[in-house]
Amino acid sequence: MAAIGVLLVVLVSAVAIVWAGRSSAGGGPVAEYLPGRPATTVRLDRQDGGPWQVTQGRLGGMDAWSELSAPARRLITAAPANDWLTVDLLRPGTAEPNTSLDFEVAAEGVLLRAITGADRSLVLDPGVPVLSAGLLAGSETHWTGRLARDRDAATSGEARVTAAPGAPRPGCVLSSVIVGGQTEAFGFCPGAGLVAWTSDPAGTGFGDGAASRPPPVPAAAVPAMPLQGREPRSMLFFRNGSNVYQPQLAPSGSRAVWAGDRLVIADTAGRLTAWLPSPAVASEPESLYTQRWRSQPGGSVRGLAAADGLVFAGTTEREVIAYDAVGWEQWRHPLPDAVTHLTALPGRVVVVDADGLLRVLSAGTGEVAWETEGVTELLGVGGDPGTVVVARDSEVAVLDLATGRALWDVRADGSAVRAVPFGPVVAVLVDNWLVVRDRATGDVRWLRTVADDSLVYPLGTSLLLSEPHAAAVLDAAGTELWRSTGDLPVVLPIAAAGQLIGVTDTGLLLAGPGLPTLTWRFPEGARRPELAPLRGGRGLIAMQLVGDRFRWLEYS
Repeated sequence: MAAIGVLLVVLVSAVAIVWAGRSSAGGGPVAEYLPGRPATTVRLDRQDGGPWQVTQGRLGGMDAWSELSAPARRLITAAPANDWLTVDLLRPGTAEPNTSLDFEVAAEGVLLRAITGADRSLVLDPGVPVLSAGLLAGSETHWTGRLARDRDAATSGEARVTAAPGAPRPGCVLSSVIVGGQTEAFGFCPGAGLVAWTSDPAGTGFGDGAASRPPPVPAAAVPAMPLQGREPRSMLFFRNGSNVYQPQLAPSGSRAVWAGDRLVIADTAGRLTAWLPSPAVASEPESLYTQRWRSQPGGSVRGLAAADGLVFAGTTEREVIAYDAVGWEQWRHPLPDAVTHLTALPGRVVVVDADGLLRVLSAGTGEVAWETEGVTELLGVGGDPGTVVVARDSEVAVLDLATGRALWDVRADGSAVRAVPFGPVVAVLVDNWLVVRDRATGDVRWLRTVADDSLVYPLGTSLLLSEPHAAAVLDAAGTELWRSTGDLPVVLPIAAAGQLIGVTDTGLLLAGPGLPTLTWRFPEGARRPELAPLRGGRGLIAMQLVGDRFRWLEYS
Protein backbone atom coordinates (compact mmCIF):
# COMPACT_ATOMS: atom_id res chain seq x y z
CA MET A 1 0.00 0.00 0.00
CA ALA A 2 1.28 3.48 -0.84
CA ALA A 3 2.35 5.66 2.03
CA ILE A 4 -0.20 8.21 3.17
CA GLY A 5 0.94 11.80 3.59
CA VAL A 6 -1.24 13.88 5.91
CA LEU A 7 -1.68 17.40 4.57
CA LEU A 8 -3.15 20.20 6.66
CA VAL A 9 -4.02 23.60 5.24
CA VAL A 10 -4.78 26.44 7.64
CA LEU A 11 -6.10 29.69 6.17
CA VAL A 12 -5.87 32.89 8.18
CA SER A 13 -7.95 35.88 7.01
CA ALA A 14 -8.55 39.32 8.39
CA VAL A 15 -12.02 39.59 6.87
CA ALA A 16 -14.36 37.44 4.82
CA ILE A 17 -14.58 39.28 1.51
CA VAL A 18 -16.92 38.25 -1.29
CA TRP A 19 -16.09 39.79 -4.67
CA ALA A 20 -18.27 38.82 -7.63
CA GLY A 21 -17.09 41.17 -10.34
CA ARG A 22 -14.55 38.79 -11.94
CA SER A 23 -15.86 35.33 -11.14
CA SER A 24 -16.25 34.50 -14.83
CA ALA A 25 -12.49 34.97 -15.30
CA GLY A 26 -11.65 32.28 -12.75
CA GLY A 27 -11.04 32.54 -9.05
CA GLY A 28 -14.71 33.16 -8.30
CA PRO A 29 -15.25 35.12 -5.08
CA VAL A 30 -11.49 35.34 -4.38
CA ALA A 31 -10.57 36.84 -7.76
CA GLU A 32 -9.75 40.20 -6.19
CA TYR A 33 -6.71 38.61 -4.53
CA LEU A 34 -5.15 37.99 -7.96
CA PRO A 35 -2.98 40.57 -9.71
CA GLY A 36 -4.92 42.45 -12.35
CA ARG A 37 -1.95 42.29 -14.75
CA PRO A 38 1.53 40.77 -14.73
CA ALA A 39 3.41 42.49 -11.93
CA THR A 40 6.95 42.54 -10.55
CA THR A 41 7.81 43.57 -7.00
CA VAL A 42 10.89 43.34 -4.79
CA ARG A 43 10.21 41.84 -1.37
CA LEU A 44 12.20 41.33 1.84
CA ASP A 45 13.85 38.03 2.69
CA ARG A 46 12.24 36.74 5.87
CA GLN A 47 15.62 35.96 7.47
CA ASP A 48 18.36 38.26 6.21
CA GLY A 49 16.30 41.19 4.88
CA GLY A 50 17.79 40.83 1.41
CA PRO A 51 15.75 41.18 -1.78
CA TRP A 52 13.52 38.71 -3.61
CA GLN A 53 12.21 39.58 -7.07
CA VAL A 54 8.61 38.34 -7.37
CA THR A 55 7.05 38.22 -10.85
CA GLN A 56 3.51 36.93 -11.21
CA GLY A 57 0.79 36.80 -13.84
CA ARG A 58 -2.04 34.78 -15.36
CA LEU A 59 -1.41 32.21 -18.09
CA GLY A 60 -3.71 29.86 -19.99
CA GLY A 61 -3.75 26.27 -18.76
CA MET A 62 -1.80 24.82 -21.70
CA ASP A 63 0.83 27.58 -21.60
CA ALA A 64 1.33 27.16 -17.85
CA TRP A 65 1.41 23.36 -18.02
CA SER A 66 4.06 23.35 -20.76
CA GLU A 67 6.36 25.40 -18.50
CA LEU A 68 6.03 23.08 -15.49
CA SER A 69 9.05 21.14 -14.29
CA ALA A 70 9.44 17.51 -15.31
CA PRO A 71 8.35 16.19 -11.86
CA ALA A 72 5.18 18.30 -12.04
CA ARG A 73 4.33 17.12 -15.55
CA ARG A 74 4.78 13.50 -14.48
CA LEU A 75 1.97 13.91 -11.94
CA ILE A 76 -0.11 16.54 -13.74
CA THR A 77 -0.32 14.71 -17.04
CA ALA A 78 -2.87 16.91 -18.82
CA ALA A 79 -3.20 20.67 -19.11
CA PRO A 80 -6.14 21.98 -17.05
CA ALA A 81 -8.71 24.08 -18.87
CA ASN A 82 -8.47 26.85 -16.25
CA ASP A 83 -6.04 29.74 -16.15
CA TRP A 84 -3.06 29.55 -13.80
CA LEU A 85 -1.35 32.10 -11.60
CA THR A 86 2.37 31.53 -12.12
CA VAL A 87 4.93 33.13 -9.83
CA ASP A 88 8.66 33.29 -10.58
CA LEU A 89 11.04 34.11 -7.72
CA LEU A 90 14.67 35.24 -7.92
CA ARG A 91 17.32 35.65 -5.25
CA PRO A 92 20.62 37.37 -6.15
CA GLY A 93 23.99 35.71 -5.91
CA THR A 94 22.88 32.08 -6.15
CA ALA A 95 23.96 29.63 -8.82
CA GLU A 96 20.40 28.37 -9.38
CA PRO A 97 18.24 31.33 -8.34
CA ASN A 98 14.91 30.49 -9.95
CA THR A 99 12.01 29.14 -7.89
CA SER A 100 8.47 28.87 -9.23
CA LEU A 101 5.09 28.64 -7.51
CA ASP A 102 2.17 27.47 -9.64
CA PHE A 103 -1.49 27.95 -8.73
CA GLU A 104 -4.56 26.90 -10.71
CA VAL A 105 -7.27 29.57 -10.89
CA ALA A 106 -10.47 27.49 -10.86
CA ALA A 107 -14.11 28.50 -10.56
CA GLU A 108 -14.08 27.53 -6.88
CA GLY A 109 -10.92 29.47 -6.02
CA VAL A 110 -7.12 29.34 -6.13
CA LEU A 111 -5.45 25.92 -5.91
CA LEU A 112 -1.78 25.23 -5.14
CA ARG A 113 -0.38 22.84 -7.79
CA ALA A 114 3.42 22.93 -7.63
CA ILE A 115 6.49 24.42 -5.95
CA THR A 116 9.77 23.94 -7.82
CA GLY A 117 13.23 25.05 -6.73
CA ALA A 118 16.78 23.93 -7.33
CA ASP A 119 16.83 22.02 -4.04
CA ARG A 120 13.24 20.76 -3.69
CA SER A 121 9.85 20.29 -5.32
CA LEU A 122 6.27 19.61 -4.26
CA VAL A 123 3.50 18.65 -6.71
CA LEU A 124 -0.20 18.21 -5.86
CA ASP A 125 -2.95 16.67 -7.98
CA PRO A 126 -5.65 17.87 -7.87
CA GLY A 127 -4.66 21.23 -6.47
CA VAL A 128 -5.08 22.07 -2.80
CA PRO A 129 -7.37 25.10 -2.26
CA VAL A 130 -5.54 27.98 -0.63
CA LEU A 131 -8.25 30.56 -1.40
CA SER A 132 -11.98 29.80 -1.71
CA ALA A 133 -15.36 31.18 -0.66
CA GLY A 134 -15.74 28.43 1.93
CA LEU A 135 -12.37 29.17 3.50
CA LEU A 136 -13.05 32.89 3.62
CA ALA A 137 -16.40 32.17 5.29
CA GLY A 138 -14.66 30.10 7.97
CA SER A 139 -15.76 26.62 6.91
CA GLU A 140 -13.57 23.53 7.04
CA THR A 141 -12.72 21.57 3.88
CA HIS A 142 -11.13 18.16 3.38
CA TRP A 143 -8.88 17.30 0.43
CA THR A 144 -7.64 13.99 -0.88
CA GLY A 145 -5.36 13.46 -3.83
CA ARG A 146 -1.82 12.59 -4.83
CA LEU A 147 1.38 14.39 -3.96
CA ALA A 148 5.01 14.04 -5.01
CA ARG A 149 7.96 15.49 -3.09
CA ASP A 150 11.43 15.95 -4.51
CA ARG A 151 12.42 12.82 -6.47
CA ASP A 152 10.08 10.49 -4.58
CA ALA A 153 7.26 8.63 -6.29
CA ALA A 154 3.76 10.05 -5.97
CA THR A 155 1.77 8.94 -2.91
CA SER A 156 -1.79 9.37 -1.70
CA GLY A 157 -2.41 12.42 0.44
CA GLU A 158 -5.09 13.91 2.63
CA ALA A 159 -5.70 17.50 3.64
CA ARG A 160 -7.80 19.38 6.13
CA VAL A 161 -8.34 23.03 5.31
CA THR A 162 -9.46 25.57 7.91
CA ALA A 163 -9.65 29.34 8.13
CA ALA A 164 -9.15 31.93 10.86
CA PRO A 165 -8.45 35.68 11.12
CA GLY A 166 -4.82 36.64 10.47
CA ALA A 167 -2.13 38.41 8.43
CA PRO A 168 0.02 39.53 6.56
CA ARG A 169 -1.85 42.85 6.89
CA PRO A 170 -5.47 43.98 7.30
CA GLY A 171 -7.69 42.92 4.42
CA CYS A 172 -5.26 40.23 3.24
CA VAL A 173 -5.22 36.46 3.51
CA LEU A 174 -2.52 34.15 4.84
CA SER A 175 -2.76 30.44 4.06
CA SER A 176 -0.56 27.67 5.45
CA VAL A 177 -0.08 24.30 3.78
CA ILE A 178 1.38 21.67 6.09
CA VAL A 179 2.82 18.45 4.63
CA GLY A 180 4.23 16.30 7.40
CA GLY A 181 6.76 18.53 9.10
CA GLN A 182 6.92 21.02 6.22
CA THR A 183 4.87 24.24 6.18
CA GLU A 184 4.30 26.45 3.12
CA ALA A 185 2.63 29.78 3.90
CA PHE A 186 1.27 32.18 1.27
CA GLY A 187 0.07 35.73 1.78
CA PHE A 188 -2.36 37.24 -0.75
CA CYS A 189 -3.59 40.85 -0.80
CA PRO A 190 -6.37 42.42 -2.94
CA GLY A 191 -5.02 43.62 -6.28
CA ALA A 192 -1.45 42.65 -5.37
CA GLY A 193 -1.60 38.86 -5.62
CA LEU A 194 1.10 37.00 -3.72
CA VAL A 195 2.90 39.30 -1.25
CA ALA A 196 4.52 36.77 1.10
CA TRP A 197 5.77 33.19 1.07
CA THR A 198 7.61 31.25 3.75
CA SER A 199 8.79 27.66 3.85
CA ASP A 200 9.64 26.03 7.18
CA PRO A 201 11.72 24.43 8.57
CA ALA A 202 13.86 25.23 5.50
CA GLY A 203 13.69 28.88 6.56
CA THR A 204 13.40 30.27 3.04
CA GLY A 205 10.88 32.79 1.74
CA PHE A 206 10.03 36.47 1.55
CA GLY A 207 7.88 38.84 3.57
CA ASP A 208 5.43 41.63 2.89
CA GLY A 209 7.82 44.54 2.54
CA ALA A 210 9.84 46.36 -0.12
CA ALA A 211 13.60 45.88 -0.50
CA SER A 212 16.36 47.45 -2.58
CA ARG A 213 17.38 45.87 -5.86
CA PRO A 214 20.87 44.39 -6.04
CA PRO A 215 23.45 45.91 -8.40
CA PRO A 216 22.99 44.78 -12.03
CA VAL A 217 24.88 41.72 -13.24
CA PRO A 218 25.83 42.20 -16.92
CA ALA A 219 25.99 39.23 -19.24
CA ALA A 220 29.49 38.01 -19.96
CA ALA A 221 30.78 38.75 -23.45
CA VAL A 222 31.95 35.26 -24.42
CA PRO A 223 33.70 34.99 -27.81
CA ALA A 224 31.75 32.86 -30.26
CA MET A 225 33.26 29.49 -31.15
CA PRO A 226 34.49 29.14 -34.75
CA LEU A 227 32.05 27.29 -36.98
CA GLN A 228 33.07 24.29 -39.07
CA GLY A 229 29.95 23.09 -40.90
CA ARG A 230 29.26 20.07 -38.68
CA GLU A 231 25.97 18.18 -38.69
CA PRO A 232 23.21 20.15 -36.95
CA ARG A 233 22.39 19.11 -33.38
CA SER A 234 19.10 19.20 -31.52
CA MET A 235 19.01 21.61 -28.61
CA LEU A 236 17.67 20.13 -25.38
CA PHE A 237 16.39 22.34 -22.57
CA PHE A 238 16.80 21.51 -18.87
CA ARG A 239 15.86 22.90 -15.49
CA ASN A 240 17.35 22.13 -12.10
CA GLY A 241 14.64 20.78 -9.81
CA SER A 242 15.37 18.92 -6.57
CA ASN A 243 19.10 18.95 -7.43
CA VAL A 244 18.52 17.06 -10.68
CA TYR A 245 18.69 18.56 -14.16
CA GLN A 246 15.48 17.43 -15.83
CA PRO A 247 14.21 18.07 -19.36
CA GLN A 248 11.80 20.87 -20.14
CA LEU A 249 9.52 21.06 -23.16
CA ALA A 250 11.09 23.02 -26.01
CA PRO A 251 9.97 26.67 -25.87
CA SER A 252 7.45 27.84 -28.45
CA GLY A 253 9.35 30.92 -29.46
CA SER A 254 8.02 34.14 -30.95
CA ARG A 255 11.34 36.00 -30.69
CA ALA A 256 14.89 35.17 -29.64
CA VAL A 257 18.15 37.02 -29.05
CA TRP A 258 21.69 36.01 -28.09
CA ALA A 259 22.71 38.06 -25.05
CA GLY A 260 26.45 37.79 -24.42
CA ASP A 261 26.65 34.20 -23.23
CA ARG A 262 23.03 32.98 -23.23
CA LEU A 263 19.95 32.52 -25.37
CA VAL A 264 16.86 34.53 -24.38
CA ILE A 265 13.54 33.37 -25.84
CA ALA A 266 10.21 35.19 -25.77
CA ASP A 267 7.53 32.51 -26.08
CA THR A 268 4.06 32.77 -27.56
CA ALA A 269 2.53 33.03 -24.06
CA GLY A 270 4.50 36.21 -23.30
CA ARG A 271 7.18 34.71 -21.05
CA LEU A 272 10.89 35.46 -21.25
CA THR A 273 13.34 32.67 -20.44
CA ALA A 274 17.13 32.78 -20.44
CA TRP A 275 18.97 29.55 -21.29
CA LEU A 276 22.67 29.09 -20.55
CA PRO A 277 24.58 26.63 -22.75
CA SER A 278 26.04 23.77 -20.73
CA PRO A 279 29.66 22.76 -21.24
CA ALA A 280 29.74 20.46 -24.23
CA VAL A 281 32.02 18.97 -26.82
CA ALA A 282 31.37 18.78 -30.52
CA SER A 283 31.09 14.99 -30.50
CA GLU A 284 27.98 15.00 -28.28
CA PRO A 285 24.76 14.30 -30.23
CA GLU A 286 22.77 17.12 -28.57
CA SER A 287 23.50 20.62 -27.37
CA LEU A 288 22.27 21.21 -23.81
CA TYR A 289 20.84 24.46 -22.43
CA THR A 290 19.88 25.08 -18.78
CA GLN A 291 17.23 27.53 -17.59
CA ARG A 292 18.88 30.48 -15.86
CA TRP A 293 15.85 32.70 -15.24
CA ARG A 294 12.26 33.23 -16.33
CA SER A 295 9.96 36.24 -16.14
CA GLN A 296 6.64 37.64 -17.37
CA PRO A 297 7.04 41.17 -18.72
CA GLY A 298 3.29 41.47 -19.43
CA GLY A 299 1.21 41.06 -22.57
CA SER A 300 2.98 39.85 -25.70
CA VAL A 301 6.61 40.65 -26.46
CA ARG A 302 6.78 42.75 -29.64
CA GLY A 303 10.45 43.64 -29.51
CA LEU A 304 13.50 41.87 -28.05
CA ALA A 305 17.10 43.08 -28.16
CA ALA A 306 20.38 42.93 -26.22
CA ALA A 307 23.14 45.48 -25.61
CA ASP A 308 25.53 46.50 -22.83
CA GLY A 309 25.07 43.15 -21.06
CA LEU A 310 21.29 43.71 -20.71
CA VAL A 311 18.17 42.35 -22.41
CA PHE A 312 15.34 44.69 -23.45
CA ALA A 313 11.74 43.63 -24.09
CA GLY A 314 8.96 45.80 -25.52
CA THR A 315 5.40 44.64 -24.90
CA THR A 316 1.77 45.13 -25.83
CA GLU A 317 1.31 46.28 -22.22
CA ARG A 318 2.93 49.59 -23.28
CA GLU A 319 6.26 49.09 -21.55
CA VAL A 320 9.94 48.54 -22.22
CA ILE A 321 11.67 46.43 -19.56
CA ALA A 322 15.41 45.93 -19.04
CA TYR A 323 16.81 42.73 -17.46
CA ASP A 324 20.32 41.90 -16.32
CA ALA A 325 22.08 38.57 -16.85
CA VAL A 326 20.37 36.84 -13.91
CA GLY A 327 16.87 38.10 -14.72
CA TRP A 328 16.57 41.05 -12.36
CA GLU A 329 14.55 43.94 -13.76
CA GLN A 330 16.66 47.08 -13.99
CA TRP A 331 13.95 49.47 -15.11
CA ARG A 332 10.51 49.72 -16.71
CA HIS A 333 9.63 52.55 -19.06
CA PRO A 334 5.93 53.24 -19.83
CA LEU A 335 4.68 54.28 -23.26
CA PRO A 336 1.32 55.69 -24.38
CA ASP A 337 0.61 52.68 -26.61
CA ALA A 338 1.76 49.14 -27.39
CA VAL A 339 5.33 48.65 -28.61
CA THR A 340 5.64 47.94 -32.34
CA HIS A 341 9.41 48.27 -32.93
CA LEU A 342 12.43 48.01 -30.64
CA THR A 343 16.15 47.85 -31.20
CA ALA A 344 19.18 48.35 -28.98
CA LEU A 345 22.81 49.31 -29.46
CA PRO A 346 25.53 50.42 -27.03
CA GLY A 347 24.12 53.04 -24.70
CA ARG A 348 20.73 53.39 -26.38
CA VAL A 349 17.36 51.67 -26.80
CA VAL A 350 15.14 52.87 -29.66
CA VAL A 351 11.43 52.10 -29.38
CA VAL A 352 8.29 53.00 -31.36
CA ASP A 353 4.73 52.57 -30.14
CA ALA A 354 1.49 51.95 -32.05
CA ASP A 355 0.62 55.66 -31.94
CA GLY A 356 3.80 56.62 -33.79
CA LEU A 357 5.81 57.91 -30.84
CA LEU A 358 9.55 57.16 -31.12
CA ARG A 359 11.65 57.41 -27.98
CA VAL A 360 15.38 56.95 -27.55
CA LEU A 361 16.14 55.72 -24.03
CA SER A 362 19.31 55.36 -22.00
CA ALA A 363 20.14 51.65 -21.96
CA GLY A 364 21.38 51.87 -18.38
CA THR A 365 18.54 53.83 -16.77
CA GLY A 366 15.55 53.89 -19.13
CA GLU A 367 15.51 57.70 -19.06
CA VAL A 368 14.37 59.51 -22.22
CA ALA A 369 17.18 61.02 -24.28
CA TRP A 370 14.81 62.43 -26.90
CA GLU A 371 11.55 61.64 -28.70
CA THR A 372 9.63 62.43 -31.86
CA GLU A 373 6.08 61.78 -33.06
CA GLY A 374 4.36 60.82 -36.30
CA VAL A 375 6.54 57.78 -37.03
CA THR A 376 4.85 55.07 -39.10
CA GLU A 377 7.85 52.71 -39.11
CA LEU A 378 11.35 52.47 -37.69
CA LEU A 379 13.41 51.66 -40.78
CA GLY A 380 16.93 51.43 -39.39
CA VAL A 381 19.38 52.40 -36.66
CA GLY A 382 23.17 52.39 -37.01
CA GLY A 383 25.85 54.03 -39.10
CA ASP A 384 28.77 56.17 -38.01
CA PRO A 385 27.91 58.62 -36.51
CA GLY A 386 24.81 56.96 -35.10
CA THR A 387 21.71 57.53 -37.21
CA VAL A 388 17.98 56.79 -36.92
CA VAL A 389 15.94 56.40 -40.11
CA VAL A 390 12.14 56.45 -39.92
CA ALA A 391 9.16 56.51 -42.24
CA ARG A 392 6.56 59.25 -41.85
CA ASP A 393 3.80 58.29 -44.26
CA SER A 394 5.35 58.94 -47.69
CA GLU A 395 8.58 60.47 -46.36
CA VAL A 396 11.84 59.00 -45.12
CA ALA A 397 13.39 61.10 -42.34
CA VAL A 398 16.97 60.84 -41.09
CA LEU A 399 17.75 61.83 -37.48
CA ASP A 400 20.89 62.06 -35.38
CA LEU A 401 20.90 59.23 -32.80
CA ALA A 402 22.64 61.25 -30.08
CA THR A 403 20.44 64.36 -30.18
CA GLY A 404 17.35 63.62 -32.28
CA ARG A 405 18.21 66.53 -34.59
CA ALA A 406 16.59 66.19 -38.03
CA LEU A 407 19.30 65.88 -40.69
CA TRP A 408 17.17 65.64 -43.83
CA ASP A 409 14.12 63.98 -45.31
CA VAL A 410 13.12 62.79 -48.75
CA ARG A 411 9.81 61.93 -50.35
CA ALA A 412 9.51 58.20 -51.05
CA ASP A 413 6.40 57.39 -53.08
CA GLY A 414 6.25 53.66 -53.69
CA SER A 415 4.57 50.44 -52.69
CA ALA A 416 7.68 49.23 -50.83
CA VAL A 417 10.07 51.53 -48.97
CA ARG A 418 13.16 50.41 -47.05
CA ALA A 419 16.02 52.47 -45.67
CA VAL A 420 19.07 51.75 -43.49
CA PRO A 421 22.15 53.69 -42.38
CA PHE A 422 25.58 52.11 -42.86
CA GLY A 423 28.94 53.77 -42.41
CA PRO A 424 28.66 57.47 -43.38
CA VAL A 425 25.68 56.99 -45.74
CA VAL A 426 22.02 56.01 -45.81
CA ALA A 427 20.53 53.59 -48.34
CA VAL A 428 16.94 54.32 -49.42
CA LEU A 429 15.18 51.59 -51.40
CA VAL A 430 11.89 52.52 -53.10
CA ASP A 431 10.37 49.75 -55.21
CA ASN A 432 13.24 48.78 -57.56
CA TRP A 433 15.44 51.87 -57.10
CA LEU A 434 18.29 51.86 -54.58
CA VAL A 435 19.60 55.36 -53.81
CA VAL A 436 22.51 55.87 -51.41
CA ARG A 437 22.72 59.35 -49.86
CA ASP A 438 25.22 61.18 -47.69
CA ARG A 439 24.30 60.83 -44.02
CA ALA A 440 24.91 64.50 -43.18
CA THR A 441 23.49 66.29 -46.23
CA GLY A 442 21.20 63.87 -48.04
CA ASP A 443 23.13 64.35 -51.30
CA VAL A 444 23.01 61.36 -53.65
CA ARG A 445 26.27 59.35 -53.62
CA TRP A 446 25.16 56.68 -56.11
CA LEU A 447 22.11 54.79 -57.31
CA ARG A 448 21.18 51.61 -59.15
CA THR A 449 18.17 49.54 -60.10
CA VAL A 450 17.48 46.31 -58.23
CA ALA A 451 14.97 43.51 -58.54
CA ASP A 452 11.44 43.97 -57.24
CA ASP A 453 10.85 42.82 -53.64
CA SER A 454 14.48 43.43 -52.66
CA LEU A 455 15.53 44.18 -49.08
CA VAL A 456 18.50 46.02 -47.56
CA TYR A 457 20.31 45.51 -44.25
CA PRO A 458 23.34 47.16 -42.63
CA LEU A 459 26.34 44.83 -42.40
CA GLY A 460 28.95 46.65 -40.35
CA THR A 461 30.13 49.51 -42.57
CA SER A 462 28.73 47.76 -45.65
CA LEU A 463 25.28 47.16 -47.13
CA LEU A 464 23.67 43.75 -47.58
CA LEU A 465 21.37 43.74 -50.61
CA SER A 466 18.94 40.83 -50.65
CA GLU A 467 17.21 40.25 -53.98
CA PRO A 468 14.59 37.50 -54.42
CA HIS A 469 17.11 34.79 -55.38
CA ALA A 470 20.53 36.39 -54.87
CA ALA A 471 22.47 38.61 -52.49
CA ALA A 472 25.36 41.06 -52.63
CA VAL A 473 27.45 43.08 -50.18
CA LEU A 474 28.31 46.65 -51.23
CA ASP A 475 30.54 49.30 -49.66
CA ALA A 476 29.63 52.96 -49.15
CA ALA A 477 30.92 53.80 -52.63
CA GLY A 478 28.76 51.14 -54.30
CA THR A 479 31.60 48.71 -54.96
CA GLU A 480 30.48 45.09 -54.85
CA LEU A 481 32.48 43.21 -52.20
CA TRP A 482 30.70 39.86 -52.41
CA ARG A 483 27.96 38.17 -54.43
CA SER A 484 26.16 34.89 -53.89
CA THR A 485 26.32 32.00 -56.31
CA GLY A 486 23.32 29.81 -56.97
CA ASP A 487 19.77 30.31 -55.73
CA LEU A 488 19.61 32.06 -52.34
CA PRO A 489 16.01 32.96 -51.44
CA VAL A 490 16.66 34.53 -48.00
CA VAL A 491 19.66 36.27 -46.45
CA LEU A 492 19.99 37.89 -43.03
CA PRO A 493 22.89 39.86 -41.52
CA ILE A 494 25.13 39.13 -38.55
CA ALA A 495 26.09 42.77 -38.43
CA ALA A 496 28.69 42.64 -35.65
CA ALA A 497 30.64 39.88 -37.39
CA GLY A 498 30.32 41.25 -40.92
CA GLN A 499 28.76 37.95 -42.00
CA LEU A 500 25.43 36.89 -43.43
CA ILE A 501 23.21 33.86 -43.00
CA GLY A 502 21.65 32.40 -46.12
CA VAL A 503 18.52 30.26 -46.02
CA THR A 504 17.60 27.87 -48.83
CA ASP A 505 14.94 25.20 -49.08
CA THR A 506 17.45 22.55 -47.97
CA GLY A 507 19.84 24.23 -45.56
CA LEU A 508 21.79 27.21 -44.21
CA LEU A 509 24.99 28.91 -45.26
CA LEU A 510 27.31 31.39 -43.58
CA ALA A 511 29.32 33.75 -45.78
CA GLY A 512 30.76 37.23 -46.11
CA PRO A 513 33.36 39.29 -47.96
CA GLY A 514 36.76 37.59 -47.81
CA LEU A 515 35.41 34.66 -45.78
CA PRO A 516 34.98 31.01 -46.70
CA THR A 517 31.38 29.86 -47.17
CA LEU A 518 30.09 27.21 -44.75
CA THR A 519 27.00 25.17 -45.53
CA TRP A 520 24.68 22.90 -43.53
CA ARG A 521 21.85 20.68 -44.70
CA PHE A 522 18.60 20.61 -42.75
CA PRO A 523 17.76 17.37 -40.93
CA GLU A 524 15.36 15.02 -42.68
CA GLY A 525 11.86 16.48 -42.68
CA ALA A 526 12.90 19.95 -41.47
CA ARG A 527 11.36 23.05 -43.00
CA ARG A 528 12.79 26.55 -43.21
CA PRO A 529 13.25 28.25 -39.82
CA GLU A 530 10.17 29.85 -38.26
CA LEU A 531 12.29 32.59 -36.66
CA ALA A 532 15.26 34.34 -38.19
CA PRO A 533 18.35 32.22 -37.39
CA LEU A 534 20.75 33.92 -35.00
CA ARG A 535 24.42 33.53 -34.13
CA GLY A 536 24.86 31.90 -30.74
CA GLY A 537 28.00 31.10 -28.82
CA ARG A 538 28.31 27.58 -30.27
CA GLY A 539 26.67 28.00 -33.66
CA LEU A 540 23.72 29.25 -35.64
CA ILE A 541 20.45 28.73 -33.76
CA ALA A 542 17.14 28.11 -35.51
CA MET A 543 13.62 27.03 -34.53
CA GLN A 544 12.22 24.73 -37.21
CA LEU A 545 9.25 22.50 -37.84
CA VAL A 546 10.62 18.96 -38.13
CA GLY A 547 7.91 16.47 -38.97
CA ASP A 548 4.93 17.47 -36.84
CA ARG A 549 6.71 19.36 -34.03
CA PHE A 550 8.95 22.35 -33.54
CA ARG A 551 12.58 21.81 -32.60
CA TRP A 552 15.48 24.11 -31.82
CA LEU A 553 18.59 23.22 -33.81
CA GLU A 554 22.21 24.32 -33.49
CA TYR A 555 24.41 24.50 -36.60
CA SER A 556 28.06 24.49 -35.51
